[in-house]
Amino acid sequence: MTKFKEAMNRLFTNMFVCRRCKAKMRADPLKVRLGEIKCRKCQAKQLRPKHKEVKGTGTAAPGTAPAAGGAKGAPGAKGAPAAKTSAPAAKAAKK
Repeated sequence: MTKFKEAMNRLFTNMFVCRRCKAKMRADPLKVRLGEIKCRKCQAKQLRPKHKEVKGTGTAAPGTAPAAGGAKGAPGAKGAPAAKTSAPAAKAAKK
């Protein structure tokens, strides 16, 4: 399916979703930020912008092994901070 500017504007510009009941509505972002807009269904003022749907990010099938480096911060995971060593221990390791 091709994405074109008019369709993306129609689907996502000034569209907000209620955090409580998930109702969608179109409103002015400034009024939403000021809290002047309420949900039609539940009268909540907690709204968020509508997220663009991301296709192709499904989860693994049940019973399959997780991908390598699955947990954030796990040893060997991408983006995990390197282990810090103290200065005396580093000097002793060099000798």
